[in-house]
Amino acid sequence: MKHLARATLALALLSAVILGACSEGPVGIFESLSLETPIDNGTEAFASQTPNFVVRFGSDYYAGVGALWRRSVTGETWSKVAGTPTGLYAVSAASDGTSSLWVLFTDGDTSMVKLWDGSIWSDVVTDGISTMAPDSLFFLNSTVFLSAGATDTAADPDVTSANIHSGANFATAAFGLAPSGGRVKALVHDGATFYAAHADDVHTGDATTGGGLAASVTPGVGTVTGLLARGAADVVATGSSGSVAVWNGSAWTAHVIDSTAYLSDLVEVPADGGGTVVLVATRSFGAKGAKGYFEVDPSTWTVVDDRGLVSTLTNFQTTLEETSITKLYYDSVGTRLFALTGGDGLWSNAWKGTAWSGWNRE
Repeated sequence: MKHLARATLALALLSAVILGACSEGPVGIFESLSLETPIDNGTEAFASQTPNFVVRFGSDYYAGVGALWRRSVTGETWSKVAGTPTGLYAVSAASDGTSSLWVLFTDGDTSMVKLWDGSIWSDVVTDGISTMAPDSLFFLNSTVFLSAGATDTAADPDVTSANIHSGANFATAAFGLAPSGGRVKALVHDGATFYAAHADDVHTGDATTGGGLAASVTPGVGTVTGLLARGAADVVATGSSGSVAVWNGSAWTAHVIDSTAYLSDLVEVPADGGGTVVLVATRSFGAKGAKGYFEVDPSTWTVVDDRGLVSTLTNFQTTLEETSITKLYYDSVGTRLFALTGGDGLWSNAWKGTAWSGWNRE
């Protein structure tokens, strides 16, 4: 019986890795085994997971790995959060940092948003999105946003419409007429303007007003997968073609990172030796294999070859090289960088003020 149980678990873990590497949409909803398998720091059970998100709220980190998990910013041990909906997966979250944490739970059919104030959970009314299905939460410029999508069965069952909602009951639709082409991948704010990644375009304007993001431009990087706001009129987009594009307030300029890679996200962090470096994540998708992440010089948008600005080359090669990374998250308060992978768990790296600690499993 023990051999049979091990074989069954091995097949389940293999399925989680395959689905995590190839699927679009909210990552890892159905791949995760965390509801059945306890997560211990650095254990093999954790290493097989596909996390959906990490966010800091107060003095704790919260992670969506099937269920909702929490650990202290200064600690190491994750524990399952009590009082969350039974049988639903934690797929997205947004935090104002101190007083409010919004978490989206779903099983693919039933969805709900819960608000945690540090002591109690309360329901969030989302009927403003009508029949659209919620998929991601964002908190920017003192406003919480909920992106949602729907299948346009009248025109084409494979075409999805999407929008970004805010305001009372999330009734304010920023795109106006919802565009087709998949879900919203990212939303950022540069201090004056919002930028939303959808399909091959970036929508710009005011996300808090109806139709405020109706204008859109095409960065020329294929499907836009991630956005980074570095400052006013200084926004960077990653794309499926293997390039990043930089917006200067009037035009996008594309820079090839690796034409054989599917870029999935990006984040700017301190670099060993001073200055900053932009980490550009890659994921497995179709015929494109994962390459972990690239270290990119933001002054030239060229790849730094030695992979030694957030860890040693040896540490990179023995941890995240050729790993499919779906998302990167850097907490500038706790000075910790997280890499969320497709089927290889959650990794982190701590900035010590002058150097990085190196990648370790959570």
